[in-house]
This record gives sequence, C-alpha cells and structure tokens, in this order.
Amino acid sequence: MSRTVSENQPSSISDQPGRRGRRPKAIEDKPKPLWTEWTDPDDFAEALDLHMRRHGDSAYHLQKALAAKGPTVNVTTLRTWRLGSKAPNDAPSLRALGLIEARYDLPPGYFRAKVPPSGRAVANHRLPGLTTAERRRLAWHLPGNFNQLSPAKREEILDWVRTVVVSGSTEYRRYQAAAMRQRFAVRFSGACGDYSVAVEDKLEGSFDLQEPDAELTAGTVPAPPALEQEMASLLAFKTAALTSRGLQRSGVWGSETASQKVEHLGLMFGALAAAPSGEIAGASVSLTKLTFAMLVFPAVWDWYLQWRQVRRGFYTQWEVEMLMLGAALTRRETGWIRQTPGLAQRLKPISGLISQAEIDAARSDWYAACDEMHRHALHRAKEVARIARVHRDPFEPILAILESDSPLAAYRQIT
Repeated sequence: MSRTVSENQPSSISDQPGRRGRRPKAIEDKPKPLWTEWTDPDDFAEALDLHMRRHGDSAYHLQKALAAKGPTVNVTTLRTWRLGSKAPNDAPSLRALGLIEARYDLPPGYFRAKVPPSGRAVANHRLPGLTTAERRRLAWHLPGNFNQLSPAKREEILDWVRTVVVSGSTEYRRYQAAAMRQRFAVRFSGACGDYSVAVEDKLEGSFDLQEPDAELTAGTVPAPPALEQEMASLLAFKTAALTSRGLQRSGVWGSETASQKVEHLGLMFGALAAAPSGEIAGASVSLTKLTFAMLVFPAVWDWYLQWRQVRRGFYTQWEVEMLMLGAALTRRETGWIRQTPGLAQRLKPISGLISQAEIDAARSDWYAACDEMHRHALHRAKEVARIARVHRDPFEPILAILESDSPLAAYRQIT
C-alpha cells in the first residue's frame, strides 16, 4: 500500500530503517555562511541571532555542534541568549562563546564584547580546595578562559592574584596590613547607629550613620562623655535640616560624610591618646583632656601631621582633607568651633602641645585663635598637597597585562 506524503511533511526522509522524519543535518566545524555582508549589531542577542541565521543554525543544531567539542551549555540557554532574556556570565558560558566565535569564523572576543556588564564576577571557575569567600574574592581577578588554561598556568595566575591583589606585595600595602592590626581610635557611639542626644545649646539631632570601618569598630578607647557630647553637637550642627537660631553654616553633611568625619576625628583623637611607648607611639594625652577646643592650636595639628608622616613614610591627600576640615571648623561666620567659644573652658595644659599661657590667650580672644588656626590650616594644606604622594600605583593590577606579548588580547580576557 502506497503512502502519500503531504505538503507539510518533510520531503527528505531518514534512510534509517523504521525511522521517519527529516534526515539530521550534518555537523560541520565551520559551516559556510549563507551571505557574507551584514550590518554588525551592538546588542549581544541580535548579533547571536544574526550569525546563527547566517550559518543556518537552530539552537538545537548549534548545541549539538558545541557538545561535540566537550561539555557546554544546553539548548534552553542558547535560546534565552538569542531572545535576549539572559546573557552569559559564567566560565562555561564564556567557553561556549569562544567555540561559537570559532565556528562562525569571528574574531576572538567578538560576542564577549557585546555582553552587557552585569556588575558581578565571572562564576564557576574551577578552584578546588578554596572556601566560598576565597572563591568570591579571587573570581573578580581571573580571566574568562581560566578553566581552559593548563594547571601550571592556573596556579601561576592564582599565586599572582593572591600576592599582588588580595594580600598585597607593595611597600604601602604591607604597611597598611600591619597598620590595620594596630587599633588606636577613639570610638564615638554615634558612629554605630542612631545618635539622638540633647546638647548644651538645646540642639537635638537624630543621625543614622553608616557602619564605621574595621579600625573604629575594633577601637578599644571609648570616647569620654564630654568629648562624646561635643561630637553630638557638631553632628547636630552639620546634619540638621535647619540651623539653630544664631548659628551659621556652610554646607550640610549627609550620613556617609558624617560617618567619615566621625571616623577621621576618632583616629586623630586616638593617636593623641595613645601611649608613646607602644607601637602606636602616640602623644599620651589623657582622655579627660581630649576636647575639640584642642583643634584651634596649630601645634596639635603639626604633631598629628608629623605622626602620620613618620608612621606611613609620606603624606597623602588624606592629610590635606583633614587640614581642610580643621580650616572649615574655624572659618569666620560658619565654623562650628568658632561659633562655640564655650569649648575653651575644657582646655587643660598638655606637655609639649598646649601651654597654660596659650590657653589663657585663646580664652581671652577666641576669634583671634580661630583666625590664626584657619590661616595655618590653609597654609599647611598647600604645603602637604605639594609633596603628597599617590599611595597606590593605578597600573599595578594590570602590570602583568602591560608586560605581556599581546597586552590587548590579555586585557580582553578581563573586560
């Protein structure tokens, strides 16, 4: 009995006994394109769809061709890429992109350059024996073809990333690692959450500050109550929606800026309070003598600048910003310290920094003392800015790329 083949049925029937349907399309390593001229799209999904159509590939056939080269992505993944609902962002997917580029005779990195940035590190690298945290840190610095490299090359890359990027091999990074183990900050309670406190001038403030850095969190010297109250007054002045009657200010601190200033001032007071015989080599100022009124004396700032220079070995922009803070606090009309002359009543002599005669002069003419400090801070800031160093070489993380035989090809593995 003869069988009629309808128009909707395939005209080519499989020659395998007992099997009906279209004969499977032969798999070629590099199929010939159906046309050779095209307008290159910027979008990854559009580019993938274009070249699949150019070479007559369905998602199913392309997946079979890729699978012949080894483990790769599945058909559903290719379909979502083609539709633009997902984009490749793990090691197996990047390997598949490389195979597709080779299959369609496209330049290496053609598809990878069109993948939109995800803000995440490439996942699923083969990193046996490492914790999840270590994998997460290292993944940001590994090339996309890491899994395809030889074991010796993978170990070389891991060793370089651990040494240069994670642990740090430069002189400054070694100093920084050692400094982070030496805690010396005065810790203010307002740095760790809501800060609602009534102060002398009846200002009330509620502050939701960001988490402080590890140096402050681990600080072992809590701020004494009087210094804590002064910090509360400063924060109320700089963060309140409206200034209190009779006060003027220039600019408002947001929560992040306020947290930063709390940290920086806490480090300064911590250095002043630290014992001179310890590894911090501070000024040994009694906690009961710490007050914001100290910041109107140039000698206090010069000691802190020299202390930081000796500790680190050079000046940076950090010291310039601290000096500008000191200048802002003592500025005419808008400086908080200048508008709070009552701070002078807490001043006490400090050997080598503040004498009783200097205290008496400041109390008798607080505005003159603030003017002198303002001029001194601006002058010192210019001097320090002239000799400040950039403490991290911006080329250090990519030095291995710059020294490679083909820097552009190596850089594309990262981008």
